Parts: sequence; structure tokens; C-alpha cells
Amino acid sequence: MAKKATNDETSGDTATAATESPGEATPAATRKPRGMKKTAMFDRAMAELGPDAKPLQIQTWIKDHYRVTLKPTLLSTYKGNWVKKHGRGAASGRPASSGVTKTGGKDATLNDIKQLQALIARIGLPQFKEILTLLGVN
Repeated sequence: MAKKATNDETSGDTATAATESPGEATPAATRKPRGMKKTAMFDRAMAELGPDAKPLQIQTWIKDHYRVTLKPTLLSTYKGNWVKKHGRGAASGRPASSGVTKTGGKDATLNDIKQLQALIARIGLPQFKEILTLLGVN
């Protein structure tokens, strides 16, 4: 035991050497609650912070409430999965997409596509392709 005391004295850290041992568990104050999963902590953070929270904000919230530090990359992955499952809500500010692309500054409407289908049904696909070739659209 005397050797251990001299080793502790030479390291200058007698308090930590006396209380820590390799097989000892971390103190309860620095661990997550028993059985609490990372995803559950994340879900609680999202419920509190909302869908617009950034990964660093979520990291800070989890660290403050559970004393666990999760990497922002992990939280970003969790948030992507969370958004797929729950959606962003009305706060995202993104307009709904019609699914039809713009051509020449004008929108192609569903009615335009129905008229094209009717034309193809009336004249046949080979003749429609020939018209496109004459117009220079391939």
C-alpha cells in the first residue's frame, strides 16, 4: 500500500487516484438514466425544442437534461429520420411542390398533359414522335 501512496504523490492527483479504479463504473451524476435510450432522449428534446431545432441546440438540451453528450452528426441523422416520420409542420416555410416542372417560364399544367395524351391517342405514338422530330424536340 505504501507504493501506491508514493505513486499518488508523484502524479500530484491523490484524490482521483484514490477514488478511481479501472473496473469502477462512472458516477451516477454523469451517466444517462438507466434504460434511457439515445433516441428517447432525442425525442424528448424535439418535443421540447420543436422541428426547427438545430443539432447543436439539441445536443445542448440533452447535455443539460441528461448529462450525456451526443455527436451532432448522430443528432442530424436522428433528426432526418424524425422529420421523415413526423414531418416539419407548417413552420418549415417551404412551398408545396406541384410536381410539374417549369418550361420556358410557364407552368405545364395537368390540363396540358391531358391534352397531349388525347393527341397521342388520336394520332398514335409513332406519328407524335415524327411531329416532335420535325419540331426539333428529341
